[in-house]
Amino acid sequence: RGTIAKTVMQGTDHELRLLTGSHLLSQIADRRSAIREDYNSICSVCPEFPQIASLRDFEWARMIVCSRNFGLLIDGARTSALVPHADMLNHLRPRETKWTYCDETRCFTITTLQSIARGSQVYDSYGQKCNHRFLLNYGFCVERNVEVDGFCPNEVPVEVGMNLCGVGKRNSEGGEISDEGDEDRELYDRKLAFWIRGDAALPAMDAGPFDPSSSIGCGLGSSFQALRAAVSGTSSGGSDEIIRNIQSMAAMGDSETASALNEAVAGVASNEIGDSASASAPMAMSMPGRLRLPAPIKRVRVCVSNNENTRSLFSMLRVLACDSGELDRIVGVAGRHSALPSFSGTYNSGGGVTAAQRLFGLPPSAVGPPGDLTPLPRSCRDVRYPISLRNERRAMELLLEVTRRGLSGYPTSLAQDIRDLADEVALPRYSNARNARLQVRGEKEVLNHFALWSRTAMHVIDVIAREVETEKRLIRASAAGGSAAIDGLGLGLGDDLGFERVIRAMEDDDDCHTTILRYCSDVLGAARRDELSRLANGMF
Repeated sequence: RGTIAKTVMQGTDHELRLLTGSHLLSQIADRRSAIREDYNSICSVCPEFPQIASLRDFEWARMIVCSRNFGLLIDGARTSALVPHADMLNHLRPRETKWTYCDETRCFTITTLQSIARGSQVYDSYGQKCNHRFLLNYGFCVERNVEVDGFCPNEVPVEVGMNLCGVGKRNSEGGEISDEGDEDRELYDRKLAFWIRGDAALPAMDAGPFDPSSSIGCGLGSSFQALRAAVSGTSSGGSDEIIRNIQSMAAMGDSETASALNEAVAGVASNEIGDSASASAPMAMSMPGRLRLPAPIKRVRVCVSNNENTRSLFSMLRVLACDSGELDRIVGVAGRHSALPSFSGTYNSGGGVTAAQRLFGLPPSAVGPPGDLTPLPRSCRDVRYPISLRNERRAMELLLEVTRRGLSGYPTSLAQDIRDLADEVALPRYSNARNARLQVRGEKEVLNHFALWSRTAMHVIDVIAREVETEKRLIRASAAGGSAAIDGLGLGLGDDLGFERVIRAMEDDDDCHTTILRYCSDVLGAARRDELSRLANGMF
């Protein structure tokens, strides 16, 4: 590992600029802020402390402990300790040693897991981690951060929110709808209600409308609740309560949200709710007759894997992609005010309960009969099965937009990073400059993977859609005129349709990542079978 005084935490402006576009910059700022706050707290009770250690010294000492402490179990109690000499071992995966504390000998013990030649370096494993954690906590990045099984733990945080709802859509005049989600207001509000269900706080925000007469504020933070009460005229504490709550949010480090709420409160206090409201509020926006309050942006860390975070991301994109009918299906299952619908939609192949189970992964006992108003604890992260072909394609369009926005924040391309990293003279190994480029390269690799995933999925969905349309025409022609009508269409049916050929081509392609192949083959394949089954049952 590198010298602690030269880690990214104390990097130069030039070195930090190499991280432009990376979320790691905000993590570095947060870490510095937390250390500075601790330092100031110590100085407030010990005025002579600055004579003992400067802020930079204190930051150095904190990072020493952060990067070198071992978590131990001593006499049944969990604790941490610095272990001289043991903390000098460098990182290597897969691990070739393990360490523990022995209560009998009262010793910290390192045990080899394989033979190590005399004179060879002895390594420790710091664990399977994303490079951002290695860089932030230890001061280095792994050149090829790949496990034995081929899995790469490098991650990138992606943000999705209601501001994606209008991306790529067209209004009645043919113009593109704005990023602020300026779609049908009723649909937007209903979607927002489901989007924020279960949120306990508002860690990051974007613009979204809010109806003070609705009950969608359940489970939100106190600042949002107070402002909601102020808008609806039911606040018992008045403006003082709102200000206290906003100050609390600012104290928790969410200054951006606090600023947005201050703008919103100012609009309430001056009766500037409507067309005359200030246009300068970046997130709390107004609309005629109602106040548009902040709606949470949800941040998910994803890697090149179809893990739980990836499934949550896809679920949220499906919610954002919903039209009114598709949202009815979700709220009908997960909503607390709606009875279970009949599910005569796209993926019902013969029974409402089956469709609900497949859409949400529910056991039979979790779905009540029509008329049962028992709420189900579901959220926008739980839509794990495609709602419709249209919705899934739209979700993939939004995924492509998310990756585009992420990649647009970097000043260099992935190809440029790869070329630059090949020059170990300009970017020496273990230097902060090289570590920074390794970090952003890893993030771009993940974003490019999901961009490829979305484009591939849209192509496969288009193939399925053409098959479904062909099947519809055949069924209608058969009903209208029998085999003669079918022959007149020039169409033929068979097991070897376009989808099957596409999947076989993907299987034969060594460069096709298994996560993309399995999604297209299994998830989209199941959706295709449901759609064709629905048609076979006469459900157009």
